[in-house]
Amino acid sequence: MNLTAIMTELSELGTEQTKKTLLRHGVNEPLFGVKIGDMKKQLVKKSQKRRIYL
Repeated sequence: MNLTAIMTELSELGTEQTKKTLLRHGVNEPLFGVKIGDMKKQLVKKSQKRRIYL
């Protein structure tokens, strides 16, 4: 998985509502509006796939 694939996946996971909330809480642009829980789910999925391949 390269940088382009990761950035594309993050942009697909993000929502406008989460982005607005993060901006209200002081997060600076650029951001995708991805919830931490969603990122963790993707990380677990990727790490499990990697273990299978190793």
